[in-house]
Formats: sequence, structure tokens, C-alpha cells
Amino acid sequence: MIVQAAWCIIYYNYVGASVLCVFTTGPWEMLDPKKQTDKWAAQVGRFSGNQFEQSVVFIPCLWMYAALVDYETAWALGVLYIIGRVMYPLFYALHGSFSLWFEHITQVGYAVNGVFMLGSLMRGAGVDYIQFTKDQPILVPILGAVVGVFTLLPGIGVTLPWFALHTKMDRG
Repeated sequence: MIVQAAWCIIYYNYVGASVLCVFTTGPWEMLDPKKQTDKWAAQVGRFSGNQFEQSVVFIPCLWMYAALVDYETAWALGVLYIIGRVMYPLFYALHGSFSLWFEHITQVGYAVNGVFMLGSLMRGAGVDYIQFTKDQPILVPILGAVVGVFTLLPGIGVTLPWFALHTKMDRG
């Protein structure tokens, strides 16, 4: 529950940052909009946007894993995920734009989600996942990262074909 509550607090803070960008240069007239770059408000919008995009995988995977597999490791992995979410805006502030710097943060999130998916799938298949993690402590995070990352790109079966079809149809 703490991880879920922390996620909600972070999300509202990121939405709040977006609102501040709009209001401090608009109705409240606290900042001169001419002194802000074009990317200033758009980048802060990515904080909450990325948080929301990741939520549709993270939240159900967190709860599914906690309820069906192991709530203790769900908590520990959830905390790791939350740390990455908190760090996400820092990379924009330090780098000034989206870059491969973000892979340090996003890959951790994908790996956490992958471990949640792996554990839930193995538990659903009747495998004693907790014993598996004890027997294969190095393999589990690697497999989890593979599941989390490769479910996104190149995708398990559908990402590349849909991308190719969309690209072809878009060009008429």
C-alpha cells in the first residue's frame, strides 16, 4: 500500500508541476513567458505523462504480484520502481531534453515490471516462483529484465508487425 500511495503522491506532484508551468507564465503572471524556452512546459508535462503511461502496467503488475506471488519482494521492487520515478525529472533538469540518459531510469522500471510479470506467469503455471528465485538468484532479475524490456520492444509478437503495417498504411 505504501508503494501505491507513493506512486499517487508522485503522480499528483508531476501534474502539479505541469499546472505551475501554465499558471506561473499565464494567469498568475509570476514568470515572464518570454524568458522560458519552448520546451520548458512540454518537458515538465512529460513527467506526469510518462508516469501515467507506465501506470497501466506497473499498478496491476504490482498488485497481482503482491497478492499472488510475494508481497515482501513486491514491496522491495516497488520501492526501487518509485525511486526511479522520483529520479525521472532530474534527468530532464540535468540534460535539458530527452536522451539516452533516460534509459538508466526507464530500464529499471521495465525490469521491475518484468519481474512482476515473470513471477505472476510462473505462479499461474504452477511453478514455485519463490523457490525458483532462491535456486536462481542471478537468473531471475535477468529474466525479469528480458520480459519487461522485450515485451515493449521489439514486442512479443505484435509490436513490429503493427508498426510495419501502420508505417506502410500511413504512407498511402
